[in-house]
Amino acid sequence: MARQVGRHRARRRGIRSAFGRPAAMAVTAFGLVCASAAAYQTAAASHAHAPTVRAAVEITSTPATVPSRAVGDQVSRSQARPTLPVVPAAKPAVAPRTTSAVAPTAVSPTTVAPTTAATVGPASPAQAQQMARAMLSAYGWNQAQWPCLNKLWTQESSWITTAENPSSGAYGIPQSLPASKMASAGADYRTNTRTQLTWGMQYVKDAYGSPCQAWDFHLAHNWY
Repeated sequence: MARQVGRHRARRRGIRSAFGRPAAMAVTAFGLVCASAAAYQTAAASHAHAPTVRAAVEITSTPATVPSRAVGDQVSRSQARPTLPVVPAAKPAVAPRTTSAVAPTAVSPTTVAPTTAATVGPASPAQAQQMARAMLSAYGWNQAQWPCLNKLWTQESSWITTAENPSSGAYGIPQSLPASKMASAGADYRTNTRTQLTWGMQYVKDAYGSPCQAWDFHLAHNWY
């Protein structure tokens, strides 16, 4: 009986020792797990709040509007630097235009013959009439004498400078007889119309006084 009781106790002790160690280890392990979970939660919480604290520290530590010394120095230097005047770019020098000297063309003087009786040719009848009408005033006659003079020399020569009477030899517009009488007005009396007019109008003035009086005489005698 005593041995049975002893065996029963020993068996109970063995059971306790068999079940007691695992339970103790389980309790210990559970405690470790709980401690690890608490540490993990604490670390996670501290990690979640770290950026906010850091940002708050950075925001509060950075000055808002106070310029740094380097910026202030840069502003003061830019204000102290003198403003240089703007100098316009120099225009390139333009060489003066050189004009080549042109030598004057040597012009040989043209020999102009003097307007003399010897170089003036006979005029046409119409030109001779215009010349004679313009010369009336030089002899003291007005234009009323023109019709008489026109009729007189139209009858004698038709105002042809080289007209010549084949029978008597009278020559020129005024029909001078001989022709050499007109040489007193110019040596070119045979070809120069003005020379013949000058001699003939002076003859009319000296012999008759006026063209109309000379015409009247011509009508009466068929010559003058």
